[in-house]
Amino acid sequence: MSLLPQPPEGRKTSWIWKNILKPLAEPSNNFVNAIRFKLGDGRRINFWEDFWTEVPSLKLSFPRVFGLVLKKSGKVCEFGSKVEGKWIWLFKVHIALFSWEQAVWDEFIRIINEGAADSGTMDVLKWEHASNGVYSAKKFCELESALGSTEDKIWKLVWSGLAPPKVEGFLWKVILGRIPTLVELDKRGALHSSSTRCALCSKDEETVNHIFCLCEIGWKVWSKNGVVFNNLVYNEQKIFEEMLLMLGFWCKGKWHTSTCSINEFVRNPVLIALEEFRCID
Repeated sequence: MSLLPQPPEGRKTSWIWKNILKPLAEPSNNFVNAIRFKLGDGRRINFWEDFWTEVPSLKLSFPRVFGLVLKKSGKVCEFGSKVEGKWIWLFKVHIALFSWEQAVWDEFIRIINEGAADSGTMDVLKWEHASNGVYSAKKFCELESALGSTEDKIWKLVWSGLAPPKVEGFLWKVILGRIPTLVELDKRGALHSSSTRCALCSKDEETVNHIFCLCEIGWKVWSKNGVVFNNLVYNEQKIFEEMLLMLGFWCKGKWHTSTCSINEFVRNPVLIALEEFRCID
């Protein structure tokens, strides 16, 4: 890119400066690939190679046109001039266009006209990932960390407001595995005992998955402490039904204008998703 500093050559060049500029020459550099030129007077932008239209390179996107024209290099201002705010292009070709090439030529002209629309007085750089065109290190780091990943819809459910903020925060920690179980404490060197077995049932290691899903004593605690304090008998089906009932109360509290009753939410949890979409719309 003509407006970016080029990697220096020569034995006496500073190796620090070489290493700083080296990534700019890599074709897979995400920072460089997000930089686009905004046309001004056209004195600093390479017409064929630079990313100043909707395509990264006119030379690569229109190889047939590039092969037809006589001028293979130069700045944008060498291929045309601005007259009363509009660019007028001047191209010379070494042979006449065939009829089937006319459509390609028309598309080429459309692309460069759109790239030249609303051109300013000076050529400038624009960062594509910001609405104002200004580079942000924070935004770039966010994009790099999310590269190749897909959005996990579970987070939308966690922070949907169905439960109090304290409960949502606790659930967030559970999903990320940030609960200080014995296994996690042992990983951090903060365990003061030699065993990582569950302190409640002593049958398996105390992981987040075990303490909340597999531990027999843990299931009894989840059943509203009735087993511990009142010697009541609960099974998994009973616990599941009570969780649905609590969810029904939360849904009715969140969507108090909903025509669905608490029992309808309990009998048909699909209504929860329908109410969420209704509110979004």
